[in-house]
Amino acid sequence: MRKMKRPTGSGLWGAYVLGSDQHGQWLYSPVGCLYRGERDGAVGYCHVGEPDLTRPGLAVTTLIPPCGWWIASWARPLGSNRISVDICTPPVRRAGEWSYIDLELDLVSDQPAQVEIWDEDEFVEACAFGLIPPAEKAAALEATATIERLIRQQREPFGQAGWQKLDNAIDMNLDPLTELPSER
Repeated sequence: MRKMKRPTGSGLWGAYVLGSDQHGQWLYSPVGCLYRGERDGAVGYCHVGEPDLTRPGLAVTTLIPPCGWWIASWARPLGSNRISVDICTPPVRRAGEWSYIDLELDLVSDQPAQVEIWDEDEFVEACAFGLIPPAEKAAALEATATIERLIRQQREPFGQAGWQKLDNAIDMNLDPLTELPSER
C-alpha cells in the first residue's frame, strides 16, 4: 500500500490480500508490519498503526472499495475498536501495489454509530493552496458525508463486516511484513 501526500511525501507498508467481496478488496497487516514514511528526502520508519518504532504496531484490516474516494481500516488501539477512513483519490492497483493520494480528511469512529471528522483545517488549507483541485474537493466532501452516514447507521461494511475480517485475519497468525521495496 502506498499513501501519497501533496505536494511531497508518501507512506508505504505491506499487507496480505484476504480476498474480495461486495464491499471491495480486503487486506491485512499483522502486528509488526513495517511502515516507511518519506517527505522531502527524509525517510522514517515505524510499525503500522504505531508512530513509535520501539512498539510492535497494530493488526490492521483495510478495505479498498471497488469504486470510491476512500479506504477504510479497522484496528484495536489500546483495546478499543477504531474504524478510520482516509478520504482519498480512488485507489489504483499497479504492479501489485495499491496507491492513492490522501485528500487530508479523515473519519474516525471509536464507538458504534459515532464518528468524528479529523483534519478539516488541513483539507481547507490544501484546497486554498491548489493542492486539491475543485473536482477532487467536491468528491472528497461527498465521500465524507456518505461515509459519515454509513458509520452512524452502522451499515456494512461499517457494522460488523470489518471486525469479522480483522478477527479472522488475526486468527491466521500471519508473519509481519518487514521487507519493503526500494523507492521508485
